[in-house]
This record gives sequence, structure tokens and C-alpha cells, in this order.
Amino acid sequence: MAKQPKKDVATRVANGLSDIAEMVNEGKKLVSDGSIPVVKVGKHFDLAMFSSARDYITMTEKGVFSIREKKSVLDEPVRRVNVGELTATKQFTLPLQVGNMRDGWIVPFGLNIITGGTGAGKSSFARALHRLMKTDRVLAVEPADDNFELENLPIRYSADSALAYLISNAVRGGDRLPILDSLRAPLFEISGSAADKGIINAFFTRVTNVSNSLATNGLTVLATINPLSQEADFLKAFMPRLTSSVPSYIMLESRTETSQGETFTGKIAQRPDRKERAFTLFVPKNVDEAARLKPEEVDFIVTESDYERELSISERQVIAAISKTV
Repeated sequence: MAKQPKKDVATRVANGLSDIAEMVNEGKKLVSDGSIPVVKVGKHFDLAMFSSARDYITMTEKGVFSIREKKSVLDEPVRRVNVGELTATKQFTLPLQVGNMRDGWIVPFGLNIITGGTGAGKSSFARALHRLMKTDRVLAVEPADDNFELENLPIRYSADSALAYLISNAVRGGDRLPILDSLRAPLFEISGSAADKGIINAFFTRVTNVSNSLATNGLTVLATINPLSQEADFLKAFMPRLTSSVPSYIMLESRTETSQGETFTGKIAQRPDRKERAFTLFVPKNVDEAARLKPEEVDFIVTESDYERELSISERQVIAAISKTV
């Protein structure tokens, strides 16, 4: 068989440019209709919502927030910083005694859960943390325990409103640990297909999305939740779903109080192994202001995998070509 003559360089270049131009035009169409999720960085960033899978809480670095409707199912949240860019953020440590761990427990970025049955001491734990460090606690569809809480704590009528309030304060440079008390409303109100024991799986999906949108922006929130049933079969179905949805959880088991202070015991688990470890926390009745714990300012860096699904080679070529033309 006779060999085909090689195309001259000019022809190959012309064809290549034509292919790139066609790729760019097609890519712009795909990006505009949301077929390719190009992650954006802007003067604002987005958080997922508990109440809606169709909207984001969008917030500026000055803490001004509003609601942004998703343009398509592949409309990804706008983030605070570019991939690979360093930014400073606050990292919180709780002085839990866990085995031989001496330096306390570093709270992961994202939505971290404080759970336990009725009377286990979830709200008491949150109040005790305030003696140890500055906290920013909001009651969200959760009854106040006394007149002091009614007069001194912000009260919000949805978990999304509470989340927006907490993050608005956090991005404006505070050093308080955000605490959302509690996730009662999303647990009651999110609808969807029910699994065993009537558990709504959509609740856990929303919790994960909120947690990821916090974590990938270097933000930390503690949130309380009461399963509202101590039935063994229900907890056996509920707790694995909850614990697999968040970076870490604190399961409170007991609280005792003396004239010196309060002692909390329970179990703590954290990704990736999610192995439960017993912990103890003693909180004195009185803590000197100078002795209160402060967050550490750390460098936070994001990676591409934090935000994007893995794109195909052709999709990456399209995005690369677009970036050279805009």
C-alpha cells in the first residue's frame, strides 16, 4: 500500500486552529448552560442550604448575604479563593482528654456534630464551651433553657438563617467558635424518600453539602442534633447515616456537676477512620479571661479535588482553551 503524503506544517496548524476555535465555541455553550461545572472565584462565595437543594446562600467577605438560585444541576458553589492559593483562617481546638492525646482535639473544617439523647447535655456542653473559649451560639428552632438565653442569645427561625448569621460573623474576622443549636428544623422538615424506620435520606445529603461548602472555604461550625428517639433499632439506622455525613461528631453520654465545675463524657470520632474514642472534658465553674482558649490562625490551601468532579480529558481541553480566550 502506497504511503499517504504528509500534510505540510501550515495545513496542520490551520486545521489545529480550526479545531481549537470549534472547541472554544462549543465549550462556551457548555459552560453557559451549565453542562461543564467551571468553578468560579468572585467577590462573594456560596454555601449550600439545608432547606433547598436549588439555592445557595451567597455571601461577601464583608458578611453581606443573600440567596442565589442555581442555574443548573451542575452550577457549583462559588468559592473564596483560587485553587492552590493560600489564605489565613481560624482553627479551633477543644481541650478534650482522649487517650494519650495531650494537645486537645482540633475541630475539622466543615459542619461537626454534637449529638446525644434528650438530657445528654448537648446545650449544656455548648454553654460550657463558652466558658473555655469565645463562642458564637445561635438558637435555631430550639427552645431557650432560661430567661438568660432569651435575652442574650440570637434566636433564628430556620437553620439556614442561623448558618448565614454565624458565617457572616465569622468572615468579618471574629475569633469565636460558631455553634448552631440545633438541626431540629432540617431533621423535621426535609422531605424525600424514607428509608428504614422512616428516616429521610435527603436530610443527610443536605448536611453533607452544607459541611463541604463550609470546609472547602476554611470554615468551621459545631451543630447540635437530637435523634429524638432512643429506640435501639432507630439509632442503629440513624447514627451511621449521620456519622458518615460529617467530618466528625461528639456523642455525649453523661454530664455531672459539682461545686468545682462540670464533667462531660462520651465518644468522639473523625474521618477518615471514624473510629470511636472515649473522651472526658472538665470545665471549671470559673475560668479567667486570660486562660480562655483562642483559635490558631493557620494557612488554608484548597485543591482542585476539593471543588470539582474529575473532568474528562476533552472537558479539560475545552476549559483550557476557553481560559486562553477570556
